[in-house]
This record gives sequence, C-alpha cells and structure tokens, in this order.
Amino acid sequence: MGNCQKSRALSNRHLLISRYHSFCELNMSRKNKLRINDFNDDTLIIIFSMLTLKEKLCVLRVCKRWQRLVKVVLQKCVSIKMGEHSVKCHCHCYNYVNWDFPPHKSFSRDDCGYVIYPNPLLNYLMKLCPNLKCINLSHCYLDNNALKSTF
Repeated sequence: MGNCQKSRALSNRHLLISRYHSFCELNMSRKNKLRINDFNDDTLIIIFSMLTLKEKLCVLRVCKRWQRLVKVVLQKCVSIKMGEHSVKCHCHCYNYVNWDFPPHKSFSRDDCGYVIYPNPLLNYLMKLCPNLKCINLSHCYLDNNALKSTF
C-alpha cells in the first residue's frame, strides 16, 4: 500500500471516529441503543470501504440500503487478486484499491492444484465491479469457455 493510500485510510478512519463520537454525543440523551443503521450513508460507505471483498459480498445481502451503498464502493477503480499464491502484478494497478478474493473451500482444483473459480462467480464480479482495472488470475485455472464468457 502506498503512502497516499495509507494517509487516505488514516484520514478516513479519523473522519469516521470523529463522526461516530459526535453522533454518540447527540444520542446520549436517547434511551435507545445506537444501531448501525442510524448512521448516514456517507459514514456507512466509509465503513463498507474498509471491508474485504468477501465481506462486501456478504453485506450486499443484508438489506436494499446496504446493497446500494456497497455497490457505490464497488464502483471504484480496483484491482482483484483471485488465486491463493498470486504472482506480483507488474502493471500500474498499484494505484488502485487492491482486494484479495481467496478461494472458498468448496471450489474444485485441477490436476496441478490450481483453483477452478466458477464461471458465474467471475461474471458476477465483473458486473459488480465495472471499473475493474486489473484482475490477477495467477494460480487459477480458467478454460477457454470461462475466458470467453467473462471477458
């Protein structure tokens, strides 16, 4: 992660913490418990942007509001590493947010031990992340049909 990304992440965390404290002060007089849905959309987007790709995909299913907000996060220019032991990418994707997407235990493997990602999953990721700049598929098995249907 570059210095700009680190400082941006620290700035976002500081902003999130300050918003949380001011929000808590406003709600101290309430007898209700503070709930995550009480936060405004901007704060939830900051929270969701700190999640891993797998966690984002889980959060998509919570409710329509969260789905809409996670999709905003997924619209950013990103780079995705799919395999377990991805080879370092030598393109310019280091400027983008990098998400790891390790394989699920149920994914099958080829004779060499490479993970076979299901075609529908790859298509779904492409639809969710329209501004995907780099996808690292090292140590993954893709047949010609998967490449044609995905790309």
